[in-house]
Amino acid sequence: MIEFCRKVKIELIALYPNATHILQSLDVAIFHLFKNVWKEAINNWRLENEGERFKREKFAPLLEIALNSINLTKIIKNGFKTCGLLPFL
Repeated sequence: MIEFCRKVKIELIALYPNATHILQSLDVAIFHLFKNVWKEAINNWRLENEGERFKREKFAPLLEIALNSINLTKIIKNGFKTCGLLPFL
């Protein structure tokens, strides 16, 4: 796995036990916001497709729309700042 990651330029990071405070910035900044953005995307889809069942094939395109509707770079930076992880800005 390490060789594959190096080949495709993926940086592996190992977290220490009990390091959830490092990930808190994701909770603060991204997950809460994205949960609301996703709910709004689903609600809009339901309004536009009244009576149609939401199928698996619709998930990825709707997810892309939801992700593209937010500025992840700015949100991630603000999350790290809010959690006091300023060196990562």
